[in-house]
Amino acid sequence: MNKKTEIRIGLILLMFAQQAYSMEAVEQTSLVEIRKQILGEYLKKQEIDLPKLMKWNSDASMCLAVGITKGAQDDKGNILELKHYKYFDKKLSCCSHSWVNFLYCLPHDLSFINTQGDQYEFYGCGYESKFVYSPELDVSKEVLRREVFRYSVFPSGVKKTELCYLSLYKDDAIGISMRYFLNFPVLLKAIMTSSMVTEVHIPRLMKFIRLYHLAGVSLPENYTAYEKAKNKNEELDEYTAFEKLPLYIRGSLASRKSEQEK
Repeated sequence: MNKKTEIRIGLILLMFAQQAYSMEAVEQTSLVEIRKQILGEYLKKQEIDLPKLMKWNSDASMCLAVGITKGAQDDKGNILELKHYKYFDKKLSCCSHSWVNFLYCLPHDLSFINTQGDQYEFYGCGYESKFVYSPELDVSKEVLRREVFRYSVFPSGVKKTELCYLSLYKDDAIGISMRYFLNFPVLLKAIMTSSMVTEVHIPRLMKFIRLYHLAGVSLPENYTAYEKAKNKNEELDEYTAFEKLPLYIRGSLASRKSEQEK
């Protein structure tokens, strides 16, 4: 076989491969649309409004739907409900998970859902309940404090809630609460996508926290941008500008920005 014949055969094989890939892509797109339509019809039959926020995986075999409803009159926050839909063996199944004391989505829009393999993660601001001793009353009273939480669900039905902290320094194994950044959505989103994240047990909190390391954060140019979180139940916040954040926090962020620009 001469060189020209080899080239012709190679071009013919490449053409067939491209056609096959194109047909497969069309079939895959059609399957995704069909599955989305089936879920839409299923929700309609259940008299459930199609959620504003839905996240599909690549082949539409799994979907996470987010719903936020007002809590009972005595509740301090809202109810967050995550529904995990899954197609298996041509059947649609659903696992539902809910959390109370939820306030609002983070960052301030309804678009930030990550997928980690078959796990979905969603961020929000909620109330953390703590009991603090009052010497005057000689009793422990419940105190609710706004915190940043990561809510995650698995297809198996397992759900997980984690407090989110930021580690400012290399040897900082505890970090600071990310509640400082509630009014800085650009900065929050950058922290949430840090390439360095660990799970740490904090004895004083008697729980595990999700620790985001500043060393793995890529800060955008507008990371200092301020935007008041839209939530009518939220009390006034003292951090109404980036300049009002504690100096040690601003200094650490500025150092990280300078380091990444080298």
